Amino acid sequence: MKYLTAICSGILLLFACQTDPWENHLEESGQAVGASLLDVVKDNPEWGSFYQALVAAGYDSLLQSADAYTVFAPVNSAWSSVKMSDVNALRRIVVNHIAYEKRLSTDRLQRESLRMVSGKIVSYSAETQTFNGAKVTSPDHVASNGVLHVTDKLLEVQDNVWDYINKIRNSSQVAYLKSLGHREMDVSRSVQVGVNMVGQPVYDTVWADVNDFLKETPLNDESKEWTYIVLSNSGFTELFDKYKPYFTALNDPGGALTTAVTSLNICRDFVFEGRIDVSRHDTITGLYGVKAPVKGAQISNVYECSNGRVYVIDRSNILLREKIKPVVIEGENFVGSSDKGFVYKRYKQWASGSYDIMLSGQTEQTDTVFVLDDDGNRIPSLVTGKDSVKAENKTFSTPNSAEASRANVNNFYVAYKAPVNSVSYKVYYVAFDDISSFSSDANHILRIEQKLFISLPGKPALKKGNDASADAVTNGHLGDTVCFVGLDTAGVHKETQLKPWTLDAKTQFLKRPLPTAKDDVMVVPNVGELTLWLCNTTRRNTTRKQGMMFLDYIKLVPILPEE
Repeated sequence: MKYLTAICSGILLLFACQTDPWENHLEESGQAVGASLLDVVKDNPEWGSFYQALVAAGYDSLLQSADAYTVFAPVNSAWSSVKMSDVNALRRIVVNHIAYEKRLSTDRLQRESLRMVSGKIVSYSAETQTFNGAKVTSPDHVASNGVLHVTDKLLEVQDNVWDYINKIRNSSQVAYLKSLGHREMDVSRSVQVGVNMVGQPVYDTVWADVNDFLKETPLNDESKEWTYIVLSNSGFTELFDKYKPYFTALNDPGGALTTAVTSLNICRDFVFEGRIDVSRHDTITGLYGVKAPVKGAQISNVYECSNGRVYVIDRSNILLREKIKPVVIEGENFVGSSDKGFVYKRYKQWASGSYDIMLSGQTEQTDTVFVLDDDGNRIPSLVTGKDSVKAENKTFSTPNSAEASRANVNNFYVAYKAPVNSVSYKVYYVAFDDISSFSSDANHILRIEQKLFISLPGKPALKKGNDASADAVTNGHLGDTVCFVGLDTAGVHKETQLKPWTLDAKTQFLKRPLPTAKDDVMVVPNVGELTLWLCNTTRRNTTRKQGMMFLDYIKLVPILPEE
């Protein structure tokens, strides 16, 4: 027992000997352990201007809170050029002198950056021995909730990329960006105070200034670095006129929406990740994948920001093929179908995106074959003098599928959606039937015939059923008796251009291709979202033999002028 008592006493003595370095600093500083950062500032008249700024800006309560902060307190003489009655100016200064966490001079203070409550980053420069241009003259004034370092001047704080852009005047591009700003209710800070006469909630509303451009492109984010290019007004107009035909909005008689969409696309194309020296590049690739030529551009202004760089240049002639790109729709990314239980997603190394799809089904096909004798030789025709031929049927079925697991629908559809520009497209796809038994018999190789119905942006949705047939697909942009068709054979892996064919009015079986090359183009008059239905087809409507389908991807290739 006496040994146990001795051990416990030793443990208690060990803990009693341990000291908290922070408590040591508190004792050495002469500050009371309970003194807050605000108390430390208030009690020293040399920092009276900083205390006045804290109170005026409304941040005095922050320095009394239980959270830990590092404060840079400029001496009184540093405030000589500041208008102390300008509350907004004081607020902008104060938030850039208070950092999250407590950092003593013996800590990582001079080795790591500090994030201020404003969101901006302040770093130590070993070369000038300053924090954003301010020298620490008296470090480590500790308090219960942090530490204060005295500086000889105000910390220099650069604008971030977004703040600087908003200071550029007489710019069409900047004017549009500013127009995207508005006020929204801050749900997290607004408090419900009751309900109105119809039971709707009533809030003590806190409003926040927001900008829609920043929601997807946070140029004010101080944790990242950005480069942004502002075009001269003539350069902006030149690119606007080039883009505009490809962003024609639906139901826009006055053109306001088309103007807005076109302007937004220009603004998005000049956002670049990282701090880039534009003068060292021929082209630079933007955040959204568009290559912007900058070689030979006249740079009228460049500004180093806290989180990147802003350039003002005369022009950048982005090529249309860089902006209006082919649209690739992966087969496995379908958004609906007649019955997804019959649609198989297959892992294939050769496939785009590593997957394709197959519709479980069956096809009966009629082929013309030679008439052979018992030895396998062709039998000549006594009438024509040529080899005799006959029509012979063969049925192709999805491997390892029972009859009940095969789709039993004419015009079984697999649906897709895709964003498009107001431009004409050529339509391609890859539909590779890699089932070896479908192509191993030279007399009977499966012919893959598939239909593609399309509904243009803003047009009625595709649907099944009309007066002629419950299985007919209606509301296609080419009508109920014309659609794009792809023709392939099993065992052949290639990209195929789909072309319009006329269809039987009732069954929508294939009849014949449209006669002229101009018919091979899909004309999209408005920017927006297409809906596409890939459908099976067959030459007969025998039960459970309405056709199978294969699809790796669909590609829409825009037809653009030479540049």
